[in-house]
Amino acid sequence: MSERDEPIDDFYVDPAVVVGVWANSTRVQRGRDEFTVDFRRHVPDPSRRFLVARALLSPAVAFELRDQLDGALQSYTEWSMPKEPDDGD
Repeated sequence: MSERDEPIDDFYVDPAVVVGVWANSTRVQRGRDEFTVDFRRHVPDPSRRFLVARALLSPAVAFELRDQLDGALQSYTEWSMPKEPDDGD
């Protein structure tokens, strides 16, 4: 199996893609039959913006993404929030 054929879960990812991109801004546009999600990076000095990735999603995939993000954000909130102090009960 070549480096290009390394499995990730149940699919294969090109090594050029596996590292991902850093985005600190997003924009979603709705088309007639799809959603376009732009992942952008804003660099403050000098002020510039870069489109680092773009995904076109069917409505079904957009709903799936929403559900997965909701679950991930809920899990993150539970992990990151301070624990309640023990009240002695």
